[in-house]
Amino acid sequence: MDDKNAHILSLIDKFERGLATDEDMQELETWFQSFEDHPNITDKLTTAQQQKAKATLFHRINNTIEAPSTDEQLPPSHPNKLVSLWVKVMVAASVLIISTLGTYLLVNRSFKEEQVIATITADFAPGGNKAILTLADGRQITLNHVQNGELASQGNTIIRKATDGTVSYEQHGNEKHGIRNTLSTPRGGQYRLVLTDGTKVYLNAASSINYPTAFTEIVREVEITGEVYFEVAHDARKPFRVKTGKQMVEVLGTHFNVNAYPKMGLVKTTLLEGSVAVTTAGKTKILKPGQQAIGTGTAIAVSEVDVAEVMAWKDGFFDFTDADMHTVMMEFSRWYDLDIVFEGSQTKETFTGRIPRSWSFTKVMKIMETFKSSHLTLEGRRVMIRQ
Repeated sequence: MDDKNAHILSLIDKFERGLATDEDMQELETWFQSFEDHPNITDKLTTAQQQKAKATLFHRINNTIEAPSTDEQLPPSHPNKLVSLWVKVMVAASVLIISTLGTYLLVNRSFKEEQVIATITADFAPGGNKAILTLADGRQITLNHVQNGELASQGNTIIRKATDGTVSYEQHGNEKHGIRNTLSTPRGGQYRLVLTDGTKVYLNAASSINYPTAFTEIVREVEITGEVYFEVAHDARKPFRVKTGKQMVEVLGTHFNVNAYPKMGLVKTTLLEGSVAVTTAGKTKILKPGQQAIGTGTAIAVSEVDVAEVMAWKDGFFDFTDADMHTVMMEFSRWYDLDIVFEGSQTKETFTGRIPRSWSFTKVMKIMETFKSSHLTLEGRRVMIRQ
């Protein structure tokens, strides 16, 4: 990294944390102004610098399109100068949206009308903590509509909802036979669960997990659909198994993520800590931290991945690197509870960016204006994409 680029990145970091001096802000002002005079300025940044800038800007900027209103939080220093520079920071963030040609799509500071590709007449709130708990007797509890505290008891196991919404199972005495419950999230939902052995489970939108209320067998076994992250409590006597329709994952105690949405046609297992064995059609692969296994039902491929990108959903972000329109819109479909309909041939454009899942759908769609060859129209909860 040359000294100039390192210096600019450090100024951006200081600005975000509210530590920039008047001189720092003037230098940033001049640097952002240079985008108009030198459109290829980002060519001077290495790939690593581009990724750092992307993560830095998209992680902390609360509004990407419109200048903040008076009731929105801004960095604490220099209140009289911030709004102008804040808008320029947003414009600079748009530089980090990469086209398939490797060039940067710069969004004009005035956000001209002809750049708008979406006809959006309504807005939809982002998803949140929503789930349904189905007990062994068929009773269903809508978790986002019930009070905190004890929800139900099954045998010697009590189910509780904590103040942060987490559902946990507490075993009081031995169980001869474990009965099974199911926790499921709708589109636009996510939820946290703690099993009786202390294993922590995080469900993404449109996902489910079927599990015993007490682990009475020699193997702790659960079954999932959708995307689920596990922090498995260690128990050398009882391996922990995760079943999907296409594969089995077995561990003793570790952290890993399984993405098994049915429409994908494959299962992605990503290891964060420890070790897991992934089995598909009699073939087994052992993963190391930072590796991902992709199972198709007949074969398994293992590769190194960016774990932070895979786990962005759990940390409250969408994170894309060279993602096509279909991949991006399927993520939005699950989180904003929308139906996506594609018309025409698929665009070859790709998108790279980090977007907070707390943003409204309209704000997200303004980011998607970078797909120049697509036009989006909203009809009810259906998004029509003409390519």
